[in-house]
Parts: sequence; structure tokens; C-alpha cells
Amino acid sequence: MSKNDKKIEQEISAVFNAFFQLILSSDEIKSSEIISDNELEDEKNK
Repeated sequence: MSKNDKKIEQEISAVFNAFFQLILSSDEIKSSEIISDNELEDEKNK
């Protein structure tokens, strides 16, 4: 039982870590989306 509990704890912490990484990187994603939008505008203007 304790082995299963440890495995569950590891999975939960892995999910939380991934979730926090998403939150932390969301600002970077937004800024990169803005950059890609500008690149699309440049392509249209050519």
C-alpha cells in the first residue's frame, strides 16, 4: 500500500510541476504569439 501511495504522490507532484511550468511559460507563449503575428503581417506585406 505504501508503495502505491508513493507512486501516486510522484504522479500528483509531476502533474503539479507540469501545471506550474504551463503557468510560468504562458507569458513567454503570449509574447512569442505576438512575434508570430507580426511575422504573418510581414509575409502579407511582401
